[in-house]
Amino acid sequence: NLSPADDFGHETQTRNFQLDPNAQPGWTATWTVEDAYKILPENTPVAMTATDLTEEARAGTSEAWIATGGYDSTNERWVPRVMVDRQGEALQSTFVSVYEVHAPDVAPMKVTRLPLHDGKGTEDSDSHVALLIQRSEGEYDILILRDPESPGHVNVTLPDGSLMEGDGDVSLVRVEPSGTVTYAGMAAGTKLTFGTFALENPSNKSFVRTLTP
Repeated sequence: NLSPADDFGHETQTRNFQLDPNAQPGWTATWTVEDAYKILPENTPVAMTATDLTEEARAGTSEAWIATGGYDSTNERWVPRVMVDRQGEALQSTFVSVYEVHAPDVAPMKVTRLPLHDGKGTEDSDSHVALLIQRSEGEYDILILRDPESPGHVNVTLPDGSLMEGDGDVSLVRVEPSGTVTYAGMAAGTKLTFGTFALENPSNKSFVRTLTP
């Protein structure tokens, strides 16, 4: 529920704030994109959708000033934008948003945040993030972003009971409807598992990945 709010200030070139003080995670905003620099074929429609999954935050819309030309141009515009913020004392915040560019007549991917647990089964803090991203034709991605300042083993259970585990700062698997992993990647970790699938990094490379037919 958006309502007029004070400008953010802090010498930012923004205006017209409309905020919900208790925005629920999972809200979305969609932009219709104008191809101002004629990069795409003529009359190619483009949209962009943001899905925000930040906990205990206020969120809404505003406008931001931009210069649309080079340094010697006087062209300017006010463009729509979204704002997410948290207020309080001694805050430690993790902002979680997913942006997707897509055709206006194609529904954006559904994104859900899932709880993460440590190796002892205790739910991890909000600084760790696990996302279930449902793609077209039944494919889905599972993305884990682990707080590098809190190293350790984490796991996430999907709604169907599938379990993904690992110790990487970033872990990703792409799964087809049959349950087969078609892509996996891991950064700053030693092992990633999803069901019977495993990706290992015995040489401690900064990033490893695998593709399966």
